Amino acid sequence: MMIGISYEKLLNSDITEEISCAFGKNGLGAILITNIPDFKQKKMKLLKLSKKFGELSENIQKQYE
Repeated sequence: MMIGISYEKLLNSDITEEISCAFGKNGLGAILITNIPDFKQKKMKLLKLSKKFGELSENIQKQYE
């Protein structure tokens, strides 16, 4: 069963039931977050940061594992 919740609900409500369903016996182990404000811009920023992180030395990356 795929569980989805809105970004607003994630910030402002108790999502214990949704977590239990998502990771319970019939769950997929994932929760879909919908209606994230400025999602496209945030995703692009994260992709740029992940590239920078990938270019760091292995020793520095291990500090963040």
